[in-house]
Amino acid sequence: MVLGGGQRGEGAAEDDAGGADGGAGLADGLLGDGMTVEGARKYLRKVLSANSMGNLRLAKEYAEEPWTPIKN
Repeated sequence: MVLGGGQRGEGAAEDDAGGADGGAGLADGLLGDGMTVEGARKYLRKVLSANSMGNLRLAKEYAEEPWTPIKN
């Protein structure tokens, strides 16, 4: 079964997450010519994994920020 989307190379998740490619993003990755169900699944895992890693990096950065107590 073909969904219709070419598999994209390394860095596709970063392009979609950051919008740097200026294209259709996730829909382009899933719906291009020749995309199979297995290819779409792999692509989604890659995109979602990159998103999760980005969230973990932000949480780590936030947790490690110095803080000052609130004075009443």
